[in-house]
Amino acid sequence: MKIFSLISLAAILSHLTPAIANQNYKCHDQIIGPIPLMESVNNAFKYYNEEAKPGPADKLFIPSAFDLKIKYKDGTFDVKIEVGANSQKQIIYVKAYCQGKTFDCTPTNEPPTYNKLQPKAENTKM
Repeated sequence: MKIFSLISLAAILSHLTPAIANQNYKCHDQIIGPIPLMESVNNAFKYYNEEAKPGPADKLFIPSAFDLKIKYKDGTFDVKIEVGANSQKQIIYVKAYCQGKTFDCTPTNEPPTYNKLQPKAENTKM
């Protein structure tokens, strides 16, 4: 009976895991993976000397940003990615800025086109 209970618990948790996993975000035609996004959030919490704590899930607690160079056939473009996080270190929005335009990024299940750690992540007070 104990084994059956353990298996049932494992099955339930495996169904919940994708819902709480970090997501990819689609910004225009690029898919940004969770690694650089969460790195930016973690660096911002460290910069502001904050720890994750309970709070409203939809309220901005700490913004952060990092820069990307994205290559297209007509050249390489500098893109600033802004990440807003709540007090629980959960991402609540992602925006991209390129050549004076703002792109709202949306969660997606598409595979990321960019998902690496930053050589030197930049976090700015916004």
